[in-house]
This record gives sequence, C-alpha cells and structure tokens, in this order.
Amino acid sequence: MDEWWPWLQAQFPNRQIATGIWLFIGFVLCFLSSNIRSSIGGVLKALVQRKLVILFGWTILNVGVLCWLLSMIGLWGRDQLTATVLWTVLSGLALVGRTLSAGNDQGYFKRLLVDCLKITVVLEFLVVGYSFSLPIELLLVFIMTILVLSIELSQAKDALASVRRLFEWIVAAVVAFVLWTAVWAIWDRPDAFFTTKTGRNFLLPMLLTAGSMPFLYLLHCYSNIEIARIRMDLKTFQSDELKRYARRRFFMRFMVRPRLLLRAARQFHSLPAKTTDDVDQIVADVLVHERRRKYPPDVDGNVGWSPYLACVFLEPEGFETSDYHRAPGGDSWWAESNPVDLDSQVLANTASFYVEGLEDRATTLKLKGHFNGSSDPASGKARFNQVAEVLLQRSIAGDLGHARAAVQSDEDFVLTIHETRIARETEPYPNQAGFVLSILLSRGDTTERVSQTGR
Repeated sequence: MDEWWPWLQAQFPNRQIATGIWLFIGFVLCFLSSNIRSSIGGVLKALVQRKLVILFGWTILNVGVLCWLLSMIGLWGRDQLTATVLWTVLSGLALVGRTLSAGNDQGYFKRLLVDCLKITVVLEFLVVGYSFSLPIELLLVFIMTILVLSIELSQAKDALASVRRLFEWIVAAVVAFVLWTAVWAIWDRPDAFFTTKTGRNFLLPMLLTAGSMPFLYLLHCYSNIEIARIRMDLKTFQSDELKRYARRRFFMRFMVRPRLLLRAARQFHSLPAKTTDDVDQIVADVLVHERRRKYPPDVDGNVGWSPYLACVFLEPEGFETSDYHRAPGGDSWWAESNPVDLDSQVLANTASFYVEGLEDRATTLKLKGHFNGSSDPASGKARFNQVAEVLLQRSIAGDLGHARAAVQSDEDFVLTIHETRIARETEPYPNQAGFVLSILLSRGDTTERVSQTGR
C-alpha cells in the first residue's frame, strides 16, 4: 500500500480511481454469478480471434505513431502515457467500432471532426479535470451511474417521461455544480491549472481523435471493400472470371470512395451483368450519376422533379435516402430511406421516404408510415403530418394552405396544385392489427411505373 497507492494517486485523479473501484466491484459481483462466469471463456475466445487481434494491433500502432509525431513538436510526453492508454481503451477502440458500423453514413467523419472542436469539449474537460476527495467521488460516481442508467431505461416508455425529465434535471444540476466548483477552483488558483501539462492533457484527446482520421477512413474503406466483395460473391449465375474482373475494376476505381463502391457492387448484384462490357458500363453509370448528384440537371416541373434534389427534401427530418438507381427489371428508377421512428414507444410507429421515376426525373414522392395496432398512433400521426408538410413545402411552389389543412385531417383525399397531384391513402393491414398511411405527390403519367414497382 505504501508504494502503489501514492503512485496510483499521482497517475489518476480521484474520479478515475473511484470509477475503477466501482468497475472492479461490478466485475467481482458478475464473476460470482455462475451464468456470467461460464460465458467469460467465450468472450475471451472471441477477443483473441485473428482478425480482432490484427485490428487491435493496427489501432495501437496508429496511436503509437501519433504519440511519436506529437512528441516531435512537444505536445506529448511520457507523463501522458497513462492518459494515452485510457484514450486508446475507452475512446480509440470505440471510434474503431463506430467506424466499422458507420456503413454508408456520409456525414460520419465530418461530425466526428466537428465534435473535436465543439465548446462542449472545454466544459467536459473542466468537469472531468477537477475531482473531489475519494469518498465524495465514490458516492458521486455511484449516484451519476444510477441516474444515467435510469434515464436510459425510462427512454423506452412514454409513461416514464416525467420521471426521465426529473432525472435529467438532477444530472444537469450535479454537472453544473461540479463545473461551478471547477471554475471557482481555477479562479482561486489559476497558476495551479494553467500549466503546460494541463494544456497538453486538454489537447491530447482532440489531437489523437483528429490524427486518427486517416487511419479510421482507411479502415472504413477496407470494411466497405469486404462488404462489396461479399455482395458480389452472392451472385451464382456469373462466372468466377467475371466476378474477378468486376472486383478488380470496382476496387481500383472506387477503393477510397466506399459509397460509390457499394453502389457499383449493388448494381452488379441486382442487374443482369453478364460480360465485361456490362461491368464497364456499371462503372461509367456510377460516375455519371455521381456527377449529376453534385450538379443536378434541370427538370421541367410539369413532368417531375430532379431526383437528386428530391432525395434530400427530407434529410433535415432524418430521412436519408439511398442513391437514385435503376430498379431490377424495367426502366424504373428509385431511392428509399431507412425506416425512421415517428415516436418513442417500445414498438415505435415508423415512416419511410421513397423517390420513384425515370432515369432523368422523379415522378412520384411517397411518404409511407407504418402504424402497428399495439401502439398509440396519435403522436406518430402528428409527427407524420409534420414531415408531410415539410415535404409539401420543399417540393411544391405556391400557396399550400388548402393542402396543409387536408394533410392535418384524418381523412383520405386527392387534390391537385398546379402540376402536382397530392393524395393521402390509408390502408389497413390484412390482419387489421394496424394500418399504412401514405402521402403521394406525383407529376406526369406515373400509373404504369407505380404498378411495376409496387412500393
């Protein structure tokens, strides 16, 4: 105790020591359970799999290179080794996991970089950087953990909304008190806080996160290359030689552009590509439509919308669509969003956004909500109507008062504003345990194409 306890206090603030103590207690309690104890072997076996070991190794190597580069300009020293290890275990590996699961999220890396520069980083540093005595920190960490877990558990039920808000206010009050205490302590003794070591400790997480961007992006590219490889290998009627040619063309052309790589792999999987010329045409089409996405061509408003502009009509509302692409079989093109929750119920009501049409224009915009019979539809319908109004505002010019009033009603309708036909349709599920609510906006002759897609 005389040797390691002073060293521990010198290396870690009391808050981190308190957190470690509670984690150790939790681990011991879990180890006492026979069910959990029997699963530890499986967890350890999963952690030492070859691919995970390689991934951990590359992550550690990336952090090591960053620390060496930072030390060359005086922004890292051996006294920050403990903080670096903690960042690697608690943040670095988490960033790796988030990167691998980012999928086709185009804004992931931009948001990650912006997070490093937010003013909240300063506030978090002040809150974390100042700690109380160990007994107080033990109590504080325990209380905050219980409160945060209670908030997360109460998210699942609207009936607990008032309880959740109470817990959130308590957490906010505790954080505000700790922040005020930290600012007061700094004001009282600024010379003890504004030191070179404090400055380096403040910059370290941001520098490691920003410096890891190239590594994380390459990891993101590699992950999508593997996804594309698997998708292409699922095709059974194409020859192995054609698959090899497609992989070589796609990987060489789109290796560091994963969104375009996945688009090419999807088209190879869904379209009847039988020759190398078909593969070359997929590459050409992907490049053409990427240019059109960046510089959308004009479309006559009497016959449709620019599909590239229509796809982003509802992005601010959380409806991010896939790229506009040819549907299998036929001349129809389309894009769709993933389902978005309309409320916070356990079985949430959801909605999706569809853009459908021809290669050069979108002729139908569809907002489609799925309401299950086991959930109260009121809040979900209110959110659905709100999103529908946004869609009207961004897709139709002119006075929309009559259309907005019709959307807010609970009645199906059909009306026309200038060149746009607007319809609201309600269709019960076959088992009567819920219904589908749709808002359709159409221009031009869409009857034949809509019947082909069936969406």
